[in-house]
Amino acid sequence: MIFSSRHAAAESRYREVLMKSYLLAVMMLLLSVPALAATIGGKVVKVVDGDTIVVRHNGTNYRIRMLGIDAPEYHQPYGKESRRALDRQVGGRWVTVRYDEKDRYDRYLGTVYYRNRNINVNLLRNGQAWVYKYHRDNHELMRHENAARQQRLGLWRHSYPQSPWAYRQTH
Repeated sequence: MIFSSRHAAAESRYREVLMKSYLLAVMMLLLSVPALAATIGGKVVKVVDGDTIVVRHNGTNYRIRMLGIDAPEYHQPYGKESRRALDRQVGGRWVTVRYDEKDRYDRYLGTVYYRNRNINVNLLRNGQAWVYKYHRDNHELMRHENAARQQRLGLWRHSYPQSPWAYRQTH
């Protein structure tokens, strides 16, 4: 009898340790997996400026800040042109937005697609925006910005365009 009660206690401790190890492994796995991007589709009901739109999805408006790019501010030189360029591409159209998170202004940070075209990249390619200062290590985005610079497209027609982040510091 002594053997069986000792054996039962040891087996119980073993199961407890095994269960805790299993739960710890599952938690670590879940924490190590990056958040999956969510997708919404809807109609662009407003183009706020050159890098922000409002998309209506199932009766709810979602404010979308286009990820990885920074367009001139509305009152900045080329700001109105940048907004008009985005409006021509997506205004009133059905788009798909892939997003991961929200910014401090409660906007969804996302990539906007219209007919499977990446609109964020289109804006860079046409010289309507800069690569956002915190994304300048993204080689693909920088390649599109640099090509537009070399071809003097959009805002790059001006000799020394001021970046939106520099403009915001002085205004």
